Amino acid sequence: MRPPKNGGACLKERAVRETKLRIVLVQQRPGPDVEENIERGVRSFAKAAPPGARLIAFAELAFSRFYPHVPAARRLREIRPHGR
Repeated sequence: MRPPKNGGACLKERAVRETKLRIVLVQQRPGPDVEENIERGVRSFAKAAPPGARLIAFAELAFSRFYPHVPAARRLREIRPHGR
């Protein structure tokens, strides 16, 4: 392919195919029963997949509750200035 006479760059035409990706984000509040949380997640997955979802994502704490290693009240006492 020769460069255009006007000094522009050579462009080769390509067919561009549009691709769509359906993403489903599932947000669920975990209860104390991990098995029930997983069952709810599986039901959400089954509901999202048939309409064409190609990617189904859950939050990092969708199936179990977050338990901090150090309770917040204890951490706050540790960072207070002495004498207060």
